[in-house]
Amino acid sequence: MICIVGSGPAGISAAVPLVKSGQKVLMLDAGLTLEPDIQEVVTRMKGLDKSLWRPEDLEVIRGRMQATSDGVPLKYAFGSYFPYRGAEEGLALVRRNAGLQPSFARGGLSNLWGGAILANSNEDITDWPVSLKDLEPHYRALHDFMPLAGARDELELSFPLYADPVELPVSRQADRLLRDLRKAGVPGLSFGRSRLAVNKGCVACGLCLYGCPYGLIYNTAETLSELCSRPNFSYLPATIVRRVEETGQGVIIEAENSDGTARFHADALFLAAGALSSTRIILQSLEAYEHSVPLLNSQYFLFPLLRPERTPGAVSEELHSLAQVFLEISDSELSPHTVHLQCYTYNDLFRKALQQPLGSLAKFLPLEPIVERLLLVQGYLHSNHSTPMHLTLRRDSLELSGQPDAHIRGIIKGVMKKLRAIGLPFAPKIGIPGQGFHSGGSLPMRHAPAPFESDIWGRPAGFAKVHVVDAAVLPSIPATTVTYTAMANAHRIASEYTATPRTSRGKQRCAVTGATGYVGKAIAAYLREQGLEVIPLAREVIGAGREYSLEGPVTPETLKGIDLLVHAAYDFAITDEDSLQRVNVEGSSRLFAAAKEAGVKKIVLISSLSAFAGCRSAYGRTKLAIETVATAYGAAIIRPGLVYGSMPGGMVGALRRLSGKKIVPVAGNGGQLLYLTHQEDLGRLVHYLLTTQSALPEGPIAAAAAKPLSIREIIDRLAGRSHVFIPIAAPVLLNGLRLLEALGHSSRLRSDSLVSLLTPAPPPDFSPLVATGVTFRPFAPHAPHQKVNP
Repeated sequence: MICIVGSGPAGISAAVPLVKSGQKVLMLDAGLTLEPDIQEVVTRMKGLDKSLWRPEDLEVIRGRMQATSDGVPLKYAFGSYFPYRGAEEGLALVRRNAGLQPSFARGGLSNLWGGAILANSNEDITDWPVSLKDLEPHYRALHDFMPLAGARDELELSFPLYADPVELPVSRQADRLLRDLRKAGVPGLSFGRSRLAVNKGCVACGLCLYGCPYGLIYNTAETLSELCSRPNFSYLPATIVRRVEETGQGVIIEAENSDGTARFHADALFLAAGALSSTRIILQSLEAYEHSVPLLNSQYFLFPLLRPERTPGAVSEELHSLAQVFLEISDSELSPHTVHLQCYTYNDLFRKALQQPLGSLAKFLPLEPIVERLLLVQGYLHSNHSTPMHLTLRRDSLELSGQPDAHIRGIIKGVMKKLRAIGLPFAPKIGIPGQGFHSGGSLPMRHAPAPFESDIWGRPAGFAKVHVVDAAVLPSIPATTVTYTAMANAHRIASEYTATPRTSRGKQRCAVTGATGYVGKAIAAYLREQGLEVIPLAREVIGAGREYSLEGPVTPETLKGIDLLVHAAYDFAITDEDSLQRVNVEGSSRLFAAAKEAGVKKIVLISSLSAFAGCRSAYGRTKLAIETVATAYGAAIIRPGLVYGSMPGGMVGALRRLSGKKIVPVAGNGGQLLYLTHQEDLGRLVHYLLTTQSALPEGPIAAAAAKPLSIREIIDRLAGRSHVFIPIAAPVLLNGLRLLEALGHSSRLRSDSLVSLLTPAPPPDFSPLVATGVTFRPFAPHAPHQKVNP
């Protein structure tokens, strides 16, 4: 069984492909609905022609919504507060200078939205691990259950339509605005009819902003009702999820309901409770108290636009009162990202906003000359040009805080200047962070997720069966409408889940050679934390491991059922060239051949920065030969530097032991430059290469911090103090080590390792690493470990 939390746009968008594929789905939801007395009014109005609507019913629908010169303080649904009811209390939400509000309603915030839907441009999501091409089929699929109203016009040149739109009535003010925009030809400004999730049959009653009595503005509760008729779908309202826990069998979901507490068991969980609620559930599950995550915000603003000409009759015209026109500004001098504007023509809230500051004088002043010229422009900026909020889980509350940013006003002034060709924009109102409800990005998708980030399937680091599918996982919040893209991404994640064979869902099997060595063990541990089922391949079978050695035979049976392979094994015990070739190179070749025959999907080879053309060490030459074989089998190749972690081993471990001495002997002057690799960053890169659907960089990937350090600097940093260094002539030290080895004596430092140190590689090309998006931290051996476990 699959559980989905939340019935808003993302939850429904995930549910549709899951139910269609035959999955058994249970949706858990707070599920609050409109009060019965107001529902009775709406039902009565829905059954009548608009000319027969009662004045007292209209008063119920309109009564509570107010408008001031600053806009609409709070939007209601049919005059009801129910979309917000209980949500702040249920989350113990404390807001400080932040306008975002959660919803516990059936259908979530789709009970309140204006239905605006405009896809992202590819230029606005270049930093995402998924592209517009990845999302496009899912934008289209949304219109199997969600309507689209709009027109095929100039806007389509920049923002494609993903379904054939129905047309809504266009107000005369909007028609004149579009005419003037075509005449003005403002550079960097594209425009067209608004695109709305509205069904055909609009009667132009003008009540849209209060709520459509005929139910033509799409609400996900409609699709929920259809899903409830399917035998493999169940809906359980009055249920508030608090935390989740993964087990070997699936996911345990802990919730509260009218009976107290409840526990549910699922094979997988899709969190779509809204950015605030979903983030709280993850933070609570990780017990990440007092930890703050950024909550990205697409800055909301609005301003009146006074047109040069009146549109007579605008006040009495029958029209819809949703956005009539979309304007999209692409001007690098203003912002490297699209600025999205929605134009509203006359509605009765205009008159309320004008009357409010005038008080009793309003009835003596003629307002028609103003309102017949007046448009309202609502705008959004990309989150990269907006102030983020911060979300912090306390023991007894969830704190949301925002801080206004003065530089935003300059961008908005530039936007207003752009529109002077069609009217006079004035008196901008800039919302506090989150006020426009276009927020998310608290658990952003990444190619290689760090703690409190997610993979491309919305699985936060440390989870394998929990998918966050709402706006919380969007890596940025473009100015264009966030709900449409959050829905498409949720549909994508759920669709790709259904396309994955049942046997490989949740945990893929990854074999790791060398898993008992320092580097292999660290990689295996990281991959387990990320939800992979790790199968060690080693001489001695431990737990779920399988027997394997470089010098022995390997068959496809050894790798049966394995999806992924990391080859980190290397036999350091042998030194002569023939044995190195026979064991390490030919042994690796046998492994790769068996993996290909067994159907292993991806192979990652752990090589070394010591491997380069012209290298003098036997280790470097052998690794280079293994790379050549690995390339023939399509393996990704990683060249780490000196690997270290919280408990350094290998070469860094040897240097750490030296650092405990006051006087330290060094080869030469100890100035040889070395590149360092933190084991957790190495694990992130390996995980990315194993799981990404993007094309892999060509050639070996240098995997280390970009700034090298000398041996002297490394030793000082390991001890946290300075040392006295005694230089030893490199040839003397090298020959001494070789003599000891010839006499059968072993030492912690091998002569071949010293050759690698004395003849380091040329500066690496880090461009393949940059292409992966994985970063490597500067060497800081005493920094706190960054691991986070659920």
